[in-house]
Amino acid sequence: DTGSGKTSLLRDLAAEIIEGDVGACFYSVKSDAYQDGLSIVKKANRPFVRFDIATERYNPLAFALKHWSPPEAAEQLKIVSEANADGAGKQDAFWQGNFDNALVHVLTLLAIARETPSLVDMYQFVSSMPTKADQHSKPEFQQTFCCQLMVEASEKCTESQQFDVDQACDFFCISLPTAGSKVSGAVITNLLNLCAPLARGELRAVVQGESTISPSDPSDGFVVLWDYPVLDAGAPARLLQTMFKVQMCKYILKVAPKRYTLQVTDEAQ
Repeated sequence: DTGSGKTSLLRDLAAEIIEGDVGACFYSVKSDAYQDGLSIVKKANRPFVRFDIATERYNPLAFALKHWSPPEAAEQLKIVSEANADGAGKQDAFWQGNFDNALVHVLTLLAIARETPSLVDMYQFVSSMPTKADQHSKPEFQQTFCCQLMVEASEKCTESQQFDVDQACDFFCISLPTAGSKVSGAVITNLLNLCAPLARGELRAVVQGESTISPSDPSDGFVVLWDYPVLDAGAPARLLQTMFKVQMCKYILKVAPKRYTLQVTDEAQ
């Protein structure tokens, strides 16, 4: 209930915990969340990093593909997408297998072709995917981002990666376009829905290039303070913070499963 003291209790608990050299992340729902977290961190004399979209960069796809395989990175994207789907039900199994394959294949190509792959790259790839069986052989397709990325991956892949690249290229050029317009259309639409919220608008520059803030920061002893309130920025802020939460948890479980970390959110996300 409003006024029952939840926020004050949360501040007191967080202040006590981070004095014990625990890595932490303070997420921002309300506009004053950053200042609240900053006062706690300064009082505890802890090193911190501030996330502000005007100055910082967080590339979740590059982080995922650096630390996990394309199938594992795909699962992270799906977790975040489902968590922010506002109660939407599971998709029709008729095309779900093709969607899962498409997601893993595009991440495979990006991981091989780009040093710092991003959701912007993914959006551009999906936006230019062939939709008809003969489209990949047309001169116009050779100029698309989709074709160029497949060529890059083919040129840069190792011998052990060649099979995965060939599988991905065959899937996007032949298998998916010949699966029927209903299947291919649903797959493309849902891939775009997965990456578009973070690949367009004010976050476009934030989620590409080298990251200046990372989900690994709390495990390195830093306190991360988010200054991107959900109540001000809406769905993009909620989506980006959810991605950070998932990757922070996954990373800690991977490299330091016994290390304590703190995640603080005042109000449900």
